[in-house]
Amino acid sequence: MAMVPSERRLSRLGLASTGVGAVLFVSVFSLDGPAWFWATEQHIYIVRHGDKYSSYPPCDETTDDICFDAKVMGNNPPLTPCGRQQARYTSDWLQQHARIDNVLVSPFTRTLQTALPLAEALNQQLKVEPLLSEARQDSGAFRAFNADAPGETVRDLSECGARWDWRYGAASIKTPENDTLYVQRVVEAARTLKARFPPSTGNIAIFTHATPSLSIAFGWCYKEDSSLKQFLDTQDAIGPAGVVHVIVKQGGSGSGTCTILQTQNVADALKCGRTPAY
Repeated sequence: MAMVPSERRLSRLGLASTGVGAVLFVSVFSLDGPAWFWATEQHIYIVRHGDKYSSYPPCDETTDDICFDAKVMGNNPPLTPCGRQQARYTSDWLQQHARIDNVLVSPFTRTLQTALPLAEALNQQLKVEPLLSEARQDSGAFRAFNADAPGETVRDLSECGARWDWRYGAASIKTPENDTLYVQRVVEAARTLKARFPPSTGNIAIFTHATPSLSIAFGWCYKEDSSLKQFLDTQDAIGPAGVVHVIVKQGGSGSGTCTILQTQNVADALKCGRTPAY
């Protein structure tokens, strides 16, 4: 029987301890074999967005150069200058570690901006996937383009628009989203992305948010009777532009393994920003 996570651990997955199921369930491969046995090996890099403006004091309460303008940014704050640096840093790190064949991204401004340096470096399009959206939002990312946002944000979003893969069809999520809808959505996200991007399609970079990043990693590998609490107890919190690395090995007979490596907060090396790990 699956163990019930603590309230603090549940909050990392965007859940409340009010009867919401504690386990996300999708299939897991389980047969080991020697290196030559594997017909296909796929690497999935799940990346959190970089430092965001909403981590800073409101503009009417501070004289700092960086502040959060809720009127302009709403529920969709862009990246700060630090966040944009973190996005470039993690893009370079990803390119050093794997060939990325597909770039998937949440439709929120901060995730689009975080994915942009990698898409530009690889000359790839952005597959915008609402299933990767932030948890429990009252509405979708309706402020994705705002002419009053900081100048670099407008430029970034213009570039994202040019790289938007319009052939990639994806339905909107249900909002407002409560705990129950969130659990259903991330289960659907793992199932859908595994079906659309099997190992034969190559490696994937998925740009999302702190809460969905851990949920989707868990759902990618673990089966119904697995313990969510046990997974979270061994997984470090993910920082801005941090990475959760999932490895899928598929054998010629259809068997295989799925492994989640420890969180790698690679952009911490820049030592900037106020957005905390979560």
